[in-house]
Amino acid sequence: MLTLIGLMFWAKRLRRQTVLELDDCPRYRVFEQADFVRADNILDLNHQNEDWRDGMKKVGEHLTLNHVDQVVFMHGTFVGDDPTGLLGYLEMKLPEHSIKLVKKIKKFAKSSTDLFIGDHGNFTSEYLDIFASASSYPRSSMSSFSWSSANHHVARLKGSIDYLRHLYELELNRQKQVVRILSVGHSHAYQVYALVTHLLNKKSKLHKGLVSICVAYDFLTIAELKKIALSLKGINLDFVTLGSPVVYPWALKNNDQALHLINHRGSMTKEIGIASILKTTHGDYVQLLGSAGSDFGAFDGLDREINSELDEILGVKTNIGQYVRRSISQKRLISQYGKSLLIDYKDHSSWMPNLLQTAFGHGVYTHYPHMLFNFKLICNYLYHSEFEVPKG
Repeated sequence: MLTLIGLMFWAKRLRRQTVLELDDCPRYRVFEQADFVRADNILDLNHQNEDWRDGMKKVGEHLTLNHVDQVVFMHGTFVGDDPTGLLGYLEMKLPEHSIKLVKKIKKFAKSSTDLFIGDHGNFTSEYLDIFASASSYPRSSMSSFSWSSANHHVARLKGSIDYLRHLYELELNRQKQVVRILSVGHSHAYQVYALVTHLLNKKSKLHKGLVSICVAYDFLTIAELKKIALSLKGINLDFVTLGSPVVYPWALKNNDQALHLINHRGSMTKEIGIASILKTTHGDYVQLLGSAGSDFGAFDGLDREINSELDEILGVKTNIGQYVRRSISQKRLISQYGKSLLIDYKDHSSWMPNLLQTAFGHGVYTHYPHMLFNFKLICNYLYHSEFEVPKG
């Protein structure tokens, strides 16, 4: 009887905390009217209305005025060049003369994914072209970063190291007093960014453990990390995540910023049934369910061993029991690092199942029609602009 009362109290407390956490987040809704036209020639901006073109132009101006020297986009899990980890495994096992072939296969895999899913939970080269043309922000100052996208620690750690290398190679205007790099990532890009902050921040409690793993398994040398860290010294790193499950802690430095956009409807205190999932009633179910414990096993045995070590360092153990209990509790985890915004992207259905079209409410963020809306919020919250954005 006491156990039952205790469980009832715990459940009630959990729900109350969930509401408080969600209520702490500002709410918005996407524009009432579609603000982007998908024409045959999508790069012909004459198809777009004047308000959209004017809004995008102002976004470009605000990024420039706020010293954003580079904008880098990153995809999330399963849409990269090696989501299973098989190609990475072959890369290590095959003779050196075969590595070029594997790299070509990776490139083909990514381009095929881009062609198949387009802007559905993915940043295409077309997305960058549209943004640059509409905003007059230099296309040469924009890039898209791709990583394996496998769903486990090692893949994300390798992704964070390659991302640091990508940042190192960027052409930055170091003559300016303030230089910013804006990173915009979907889904588990959140975890890649988190690892980047720990690798760059020596004060982080995870720094030493992560570096030791990198060195022990030849992912990265201390000399290379020092070289990269030195090149980024004094550079402000701004991170934006879209629909990201909250798994890893972050270690932001003083001048770094983070903003998290989440597709969400309702309070999440009502029971989640099959019908609500089929119609994405509450928003992004991948962000809700893709938390700690949802990782897949690595293809390579060594990666599985390293994942176990990273479980200890990151304090994120794969515990199916805990994962199931947390999922049943309906608790949408909100990041405590930076600012989180809850947004109704209006992708739900009143009666027809739409979970596949919306990827469980997870694919809507990167759609071209939401480009202006998202960047207005980014400019408002990171750079103190004053764009008008509909409140939720």
